[in-house]
Amino acid sequence: RIRPLAPLPTTGIWNLDVDNPCWDDLRLDLDDEDEAAPWMVDPKVRRAIRALLVVDRCEEEDTRLHHEEANLLQWFGEEWTAVQQAFKD
Repeated sequence: RIRPLAPLPTTGIWNLDVDNPCWDDLRLDLDDEDEAAPWMVDPKVRRAIRALLVVDRCEEEDTRLHHEEANLLQWFGEEWTAVQQAFKD
């Protein structure tokens, strides 16, 4: 049994949000008694998932910044050594 699609918007079809019901795949479920997974229908779960993704991106950025800091310190140390050597010569 295939469930009918939720009505599609009549305007802005090319700007559909990722949360628009037209993307839900519940219509292909064979069992009518099945409830949708919480990640599909519970706003709190959906917000929590997005928040977790933001935290993940922040952790990735923190790691990247630590690498940048290490590279900058190494570069500055090499430049400082070169300047000191130039003054000695």
